[in-house]
Amino acid sequence: MIQRGGRSGVSVRVLRLDNKKGKKASVLIDGDHFLHPEGGGQPGDSGVFSSDNCDGFILNTRKDEDGLCVLDLKLKSGELREGDLLKIERDDVRHSVLSRMHSGEHVLSRIMEDMRPGLSVYKVAVGEERTGIYMRYDGDLDWDFLFEAEDRARGVVRSSLPVETLVLPIEEAKRLDGLKARWDRVSDDSIRVVRIPDFDLIACSGSHVENTSEIGTLFVESFKGSSPEWEVVFSLDSDRDVLYSREMRRLISRANCRYDEVGKIMDRLGEENGSLRKQLAKVQQYVTLPWETRELDGLTFDVLHSIGLPKELVTSSCRKRAEGRPDSIVLALIDDGVGRAIPFMLCVGEDYSFDSKGLLGSDELKVRGGGRGGVLSGQAECRSLDVWLKVCRGFIS
Repeated sequence: MIQRGGRSGVSVRVLRLDNKKGKKASVLIDGDHFLHPEGGGQPGDSGVFSSDNCDGFILNTRKDEDGLCVLDLKLKSGELREGDLLKIERDDVRHSVLSRMHSGEHVLSRIMEDMRPGLSVYKVAVGEERTGIYMRYDGDLDWDFLFEAEDRARGVVRSSLPVETLVLPIEEAKRLDGLKARWDRVSDDSIRVVRIPDFDLIACSGSHVENTSEIGTLFVESFKGSSPEWEVVFSLDSDRDVLYSREMRRLISRANCRYDEVGKIMDRLGEENGSLRKQLAKVQQYVTLPWETRELDGLTFDVLHSIGLPKELVTSSCRKRAEGRPDSIVLALIDDGVGRAIPFMLCVGEDYSFDSKGLLGSDELKVRGGGRGGVLSGQAECRSLDVWLKVCRGFIS
């Protein structure tokens, strides 16, 4: 059976109201509808709803553990009740973008796996602006590889190949030659398969276009990682190729070189930076930074607000100060006195419970970053040690 298109302007019944918090709630619904649930690395459909009692926004569509459809809603007005008949409308523009992104991911992933035997895509993160492809490969990847993959993917798009979505019984699907599927994740009697004839065949629960020509222009933006973990990010139909070209011309002008010399200049700067790091490591043992100790509500903090010092020097000192001290809380702000945001490092000893996600969500600190094992680092707009300590006190116990 090939699934095509969808319907609009239908109504569904609220069977159960769950997780009601303020204006937000989740509802279990009954009835035929056209909303696509999250799955396969793709967010669920969104839109709007209305009833005799209320109206609001559909934030996400998903399935519960029993495979029943759940809508995450946000009320605009009125009161949501069990038994309500909701008229739903899908955000078709967003649905189309996600479908094109997901089909584009299938094309690019298939090409990269074909180009590098042993390369395997294990996860994707489909987004409205960018999509990430996560791969394992015991080897090196570079821009020459990605440029060729991008060219081949654009060729598949231009070839106007049909994209078919099929729902098949498990045993029938297992007989398909070349089907890529995670059978350990399949619990139903049937499986959803996306097929681009003579090109790709993969199990997938996401939404897709009907023809590769609908995908649009695929543009590889970036990649990062090292063997064996890699991530590639791409976008569609953007003007980023123009923006990248303009920035490249600015860079060439500032470097006073030809476009084909930029890589060599960057390599030389990398070598010089590596040499400076080695020299800095040698002098660190002779440098004493002005750390101070502060007490706040029973907690002891070692703190440093440095201005104009190299980041590597401060972060190394921060780690050494926390090393082997499970009862330590060490905070360093690395201020250049110029930028809106400054680097920071926070090391919390294992004697404490540390809510790093809460700290990252602080409106007072305006933090961007991450970490693990009690070490958090990144950029923050707050330069005040007093504010930092007050906020940290709320997330360390």
